[in-house]
Amino acid sequence: MLAMGEQRGFLHVIVHSAWNLPASDVRIVRKPSSDPYCIISMNGRSKNTPTVYENLSPTWEHPLSFQMGSFLPQTLLVLLGARPNLDRGGSQASLVHIAVKDEDLLTEDDPLGDCWLDIAPIFEKPGEWIAQKVILRPPEGITKCGIVSVSLCYEPAPVLSPYLGRISATVCFAAAFACLTIAANSRWQPALTEAGAVKQPGVGVTLVLAAIVMLLATVLHFVLAHSGKSERLDSLAASHSAARGLAQALAHLPCCNSAAALAAQEEPVVRVQVRPTSFKLTSYEMTVTPLMDFLKVIHLPMIMLAGLMPFGGAALCLLAALLQMQDGMLSLQAGEMLATLSVLFISAGVALTVCADMQPRCQQEVMRRSVASRGADVAPNASVQGLHTLSFSGGTSQAVPIIEERERRRDVIWRKVVGSGSHIGSGSHD
Repeated sequence: MLAMGEQRGFLHVIVHSAWNLPASDVRIVRKPSSDPYCIISMNGRSKNTPTVYENLSPTWEHPLSFQMGSFLPQTLLVLLGARPNLDRGGSQASLVHIAVKDEDLLTEDDPLGDCWLDIAPIFEKPGEWIAQKVILRPPEGITKCGIVSVSLCYEPAPVLSPYLGRISATVCFAAAFACLTIAANSRWQPALTEAGAVKQPGVGVTLVLAAIVMLLATVLHFVLAHSGKSERLDSLAASHSAARGLAQALAHLPCCNSAAALAAQEEPVVRVQVRPTSFKLTSYEMTVTPLMDFLKVIHLPMIMLAGLMPFGGAALCLLAALLQMQDGMLSLQAGEMLATLSVLFISAGVALTVCADMQPRCQQEVMRRSVASRGADVAPNASVQGLHTLSFSGGTSQAVPIIEERERRRDVIWRKVVGSGSHIGSGSHD
């Protein structure tokens, strides 16, 4: 098994529920209770669940994920001037800190208990969900021990990440574009040196078109690799016809007018505002605000073109070879060798693109089957077994720094108060 610092992938945590939590909020009229939320910390990084108000046995069912290691090669990160994402070592490298706190509005959140969970056994079974019920160490002055139910799964990073695969495919298409550009100005048949780049009629034009196609394919694949959208092609195609089908269905209802139904489905593309800039109304200022996500609209055409253009470039390369072929044979000249190399680059790029698209789907299917086959019983009345907790003597452990990512309720209220105050202060007085 690899050491903790050498792990690459994601640690997925599902915080199911907790029970037997102590009451931190004392009320005069109502029964004492707490507003608990759970914080999961690992190597200085922390994420938390939403707050369940007035509940000593909350149910969160909240998923969290922690990145482990660097997904890109460290050499590439150094060349690009980025800092590798290395996990910290030490005695706490294979531990997860679980803490439950009570959210308070005006004062600091009260601790309801915490514990350390040893995740070393998780890495021995990658891709499998392992359920744990951990006993919380109560804070000082409290004897009641709460219990938290979590499920953990380690998803190892692939040898070639999907992003790196798409970027590698983009590099292959760019190399094919360069080879085709050079091949269009190279010699394709034996001739004297003074004759220059000799080739059959139509070969040069075909290679120029193939180079243009591969240049567009390179740009499209680079944009799609950074678009962050991972919807399937059939889902995108269905979304384009969903609104039209709904409008047609509403048009046949007796209570809906056809024109009104179609107008209800139409969304404005831009908002144009015109206002005068002078008292005499002689000059105007026009503001154009786009209201439509143009990337979402052109996402499907971009995917279709990006998938078909490499095949178009390869087909144009083969067409150039057929035009150049004499007596059923080709001479081993520079242009022919560059065209063959460009076809190999295109084939490698298509293979990398397919692998980058299929790999996440295969991993999702494996994770789904793991969840379905190894679902854990997390009922509160179940016995607490198989715990991998670590107990420390009082005052000898160092807690993982907590970096909470969710705004507390008091922070939201304070932000609204400050925002409204600044808005009032910035207003004009006549």
